[in-house]
Amino acid sequence: MRAALALVIALVAGLAVSDRRVGSAGVTVALPPGWHSVRLLGGLDPKERLVVSSKALPLRGSPCQIAYYAPRRDAVSIVVVEWKPRPDVRLPPRPPRLTRSVLGLRRGEIECFGGYGGGVQFREHGRNLGVYVMAGLRAPSALVRRAIAVLSTLRVARRR
Repeated sequence: MRAALALVIALVAGLAVSDRRVGSAGVTVALPPGWHSVRLLGGLDPKERLVVSSKALPLRGSPCQIAYYAPRRDAVSIVVVEWKPRPDVRLPPRPPRLTRSVLGLRRGEIECFGGYGGGVQFREHGRNLGVYVMAGLRAPSALVRRAIAVLSTLRVARRR
């Protein structure tokens, strides 16, 4: 049922669904045709689990972990990170749908990034995750909708 719903949402948003999944450590999304999976920095905590972008990323560098993967002005990036489990941190469960309003997309919302962005933190299968979307200042709104549709394909495996 969940997979069928994700497929419908993706098709409505105009996203060609791909069988190719990308990510690491059991955190994956379906990569749309023409999109790019980005080599991860490999931070200690939080650790990047996946980064995808609608165009190749310039990777200009940034002192801020999420903004390191900032997209070009006409592109969109998605970053998913995972924090080490801590007994004193209890994030809410994953929202039923990752939407523009759930992500809180606004200009200047992502530290060290001047474009539009937002994110949400949640717990799934005992894992603490953060999902972030960044859109360049000239990214078409259809591209932002497509990125949110990509998030509808997010899968999180149980921690081993």
